[in-house]
Amino acid sequence: MQTLRLAVGVALATATAIPARPAAAASATAVVHASTVRDLDADELAVLTGVCRALPAVPGADAAAGAPDGTGWRVAEDDLPCAPTVDEAWFALDFPVSCSDTSAMTSIRARVTTLGGASTPAGQDFGIGLIVAGTLAGPVNTDLPDTATTVEMDFTAGRAAFAQSPSYVAWLDHKNSGAHFHLDAFSLVLEGDLGSCDLDTDGDGLTNARETDLGTDWTDPDTDGDGVDDGTEVARGTDPLVPDAAPTTPPPTTAAPAVGTLPTTGGAATGAVVAVVGLGAGAALAAAERRARRDRS
Repeated sequence: MQTLRLAVGVALATATAIPARPAAAASATAVVHASTVRDLDADELAVLTGVCRALPAVPGADAAAGAPDGTGWRVAEDDLPCAPTVDEAWFALDFPVSCSDTSAMTSIRARVTTLGGASTPAGQDFGIGLIVAGTLAGPVNTDLPDTATTVEMDFTAGRAAFAQSPSYVAWLDHKNSGAHFHLDAFSLVLEGDLGSCDLDTDGDGLTNARETDLGTDWTDPDTDGDGVDDGTEVARGTDPLVPDAAPTTPPPTTAAPAVGTLPTTGGAATGAVVAVVGLGAGAALAAAERRARRDRS
């Protein structure tokens, strides 16, 4: 018997020592629209010395923030400040997202429509760069189109700056007198492992970065599958990785019957009342017998 106990103990110890296999990194895609299209601030101007500022001289720029809705920023080349002396007019974008993993960022998109005027010449472009620690990093650009289209700029060169809370600055070339453009829905494209981002991909009230810290799945709102989402479990102090016990339903309560009445349901309650009635009748009979004995004596 002792040998058997020893063998079982060794088997249990061995089983406990087997490490859990880590889950594969999740992958997703997110398109985050700019929250603000604005003028350059003092820090950005210090880096972009001597540039022409497109804002706030051109009205309607902030309409280019948010999802595409057809009410974007209408830009006439001849109305841009500094034209034709300076080719580029600069402005800034704010995106409501950050990620500590630089591999999450892939590109930036902009919806650009040519509204009229002469055809866009080669070399007239739209570009974006990132400013980090007083340096312009990874600027990329694309030719402005002749027709309505969404242009997308790969941002591989700017990924190192992406995790450092950069400023996003953009420029428009204005080399073509008479051209009119409509800019709508600037957006940051994130793709891959977004577990380090302050997005809430699965909508459970916890950011992806927070879920990564907790060990929960940022692509699944209910990691442990117990019917309660991860955010609710964290808020109430239960473990989102351990299924909660099924909630128990308390037994129904029955109101006590009024004095002098008998309940129509509930066998236990009815039996109790009948027992009380029976005890009362027995007491009355005993009292009558005592009176009769006194009368005979």
